[in-house]
Amino acid sequence: MKKIILALLALVMTLAIPLSANADTVTLTLNTAGSNQVAGDYAYPYYLTVGDTANVALMCLNFADDVTFGESWTATEVTLLGPHENLNNLAAAWLLQDAISNPGNAVADQLAAWSLFDSTDAASLLLDAPNAQTQLHAAVAGELSVNKVDFILYTPVDGTQTEGGIPQTFIGINPVQTQTPEPSSLLFMGTGLLGLALVWSKKNRRTGKENA
Repeated sequence: MKKIILALLALVMTLAIPLSANADTVTLTLNTAGSNQVAGDYAYPYYLTVGDTANVALMCLNFADDVTFGESWTATEVTLLGPHENLNNLAAAWLLQDAISNPGNAVADQLAAWSLFDSTDAASLLLDAPNAQTQLHAAVAGELSVNKVDFILYTPVDGTQTEGGIPQTFIGINPVQTQTPEPSSLLFMGTGLLGLALVWSKKNRRTGKENA
């Protein structure tokens, strides 16, 4: 029985540990269908090739940095767990989620996302877009409601870019989000399994005594 309990604990702990970051080559590709612009700059959706997957729609998180069409770089891919579970990232995830659900808010959501990370550079754009300020307030209010494993951050690795500019950070939907339970859920499930195992063990010992 002890071996079963230890095996259950080991399984739960293994599943509860966030997966290590992946790294992929990403390329900004020109796809005008559905792309938005604001003040001459592109806004969500940005289409990138990630590894072998083309036309992945992502939201840009750096207004100050710049990339060009056809530029490639290496990016690490992580969920919003652990060190990446900060309020700005969660708010950006909320804005991406809203832009997907409400395409009419896409530009406002993009401006709000830029202001989270480049407040000085994006300030003038926000002043000219009151709806972006509304979306920013909504994101701050709803940031804790997002499911952290539903989103992926694509953070550039310095020095890997092909053009010499500074690649931007992007956020997108986790392509395997439905297969990755949160650690808290796994821990809860493991605790329940462990409890059942202990009850079963006690019941068997009691039955054994009664039959002796």
